[in-house]
Amino acid sequence: MSDQFDLFNSLGKSLKPEQSYFNTTKLSGDKLKANKKKSRNQDDVILDLFRSKKDVLMTPGYVHKTLFDESTPLTSIRRSITNLTNSGYLEKTNQTKEGVYGRDEFCWKYKN
Repeated sequence: MSDQFDLFNSLGKSLKPEQSYFNTTKLSGDKLKANKKKSRNQDDVILDLFRSKKDVLMTPGYVHKTLFDESTPLTSIRRSITNLTNSGYLEKTNQTKEGVYGRDEFCWKYKN
């Protein structure tokens, strides 16, 4: 293997770690490493949900309610879904469902 990312690709589609975390608060050292790892794990967990339910359209609110508790911000779930969409793993649909705050949310699906 030419680099560590070949290992991830050989196990299936996976995001490169630098795509998962945006260091907007200028963290460094161990704190930065911990936040990158947490973000990366969150993306993987969300991708696994979409892979396991390939025919189910899901909103960010649904993903949040299914996988996480209130200590995980909904905006963090939206970030993961955006990253996974931009990386080609998920596809945003034109369909909407009522979200957790009573407003419609767009639905996403696993992109085969």
